[in-house]
Amino acid sequence: MLYTFFLEFHNLLRWVVVVAGIVAIATAAAAGKGAWTPRLAHVSRVFTISVDVQFLVGLVLYLVLSPITTGAFSNMSAAMQSSPIRFFVVEHALGMLVALILVHIGASRGRKKESPRQALIFWVIAVVVVLAAIPWQYSSLFPGMG
Repeated sequence: MLYTFFLEFHNLLRWVVVVAGIVAIATAAAAGKGAWTPRLAHVSRVFTISVDVQFLVGLVLYLVLSPITTGAFSNMSAAMQSSPIRFFVVEHALGMLVALILVHIGASRGRKKESPRQALIFWVIAVVVVLAAIPWQYSSLFPGMG
């Protein structure tokens, strides 16, 4: 029951992260070579917080609740032989960690250098990584639909 709640919440948060990332990219692109504005600061904060919350929920699933990962930890050799299990144990987790780091670097560089373009570069890469690491083939498009 707790696993299902966290998994569905994680699934829902995926859309918050994707939308927040697209809004952040659009806002930074619209600002171009302009200054770091209060609107950019707000959008940056929303995107960063959404990614942080998503990562924390994913970490709880990964380390504690998911039967996929907890089972894989008991026999990593066998887990690496299975493409779906390897995806969740290694590829999804590593991809999302990389995306989290890129979002934070983008927010920090954009703010410190007063450069929306700096943020834009890192945020575009982060959103591409997020989209590549989402388990599209293993989950429903929307929570509760599968």
